[in-house]
Amino acid sequence: MWEDKWVGNTNLNTKFSRLFSICLDKESFLWQGGELNENLEWLWKIDWRRNLFEWEKNQEQELMYLLGEKSVNVDKEDT
Repeated sequence: MWEDKWVGNTNLNTKFSRLFSICLDKESFLWQGGELNENLEWLWKIDWRRNLFEWEKNQEQELMYLLGEKSVNVDKEDT
């Protein structure tokens, strides 16, 4: 998820290097970064190794906005 260029022309680990450095799932696949809720809507869930500082929360919001613009197909293999 973090190393792929599926959001624009930049890897997530480059665009959000600080968040990547504190992420617990650096090598996770896209489908491992969230789950379907009861309405079959995809909810992103990224685990951090510590609580985020306020300025990191702004980056997290930007990351979630970018991820929210993408759809996840749970019936297909991650590519």
